[in-house]
Amino acid sequence: MGDNVYNLGFGDFRLGRIDDKAISGNKDLVKMMNTVAKTIYLFTERYPERKVYIRAVDAKRSRFYPSIFEKKVVEIESNFVIKGLTEENWEPYKPSIIFKAFLLERKR
Repeated sequence: MGDNVYNLGFGDFRLGRIDDKAISGNKDLVKMMNTVAKTIYLFTERYPERKVYIRAVDAKRSRFYPSIFEKKVVEIESNFVIKGLTEENWEPYKPSIIFKAFLLERKR
């Protein structure tokens, strides 16, 4: 995305491409989200200068992602600086604010 910012995109592999709007229904949400989190940790461990951009692709995920941040904020903030995107500005993460996107930067 530029400026050492990488978009986190994931989904089901279908018809030769990744479908980031897919709803699998295979009841492995916790396992899948743990895998995504581990991938972010490994990626930023190897490339600490790179930032990870996270934005939900639909309204359901827009409610879900902030709930993960809220539940895991202490763990996440021990390794990352979290910023949230309001209408136009990146601000420090606060659970009480509804953000359009998130930016994770590995603490050094």
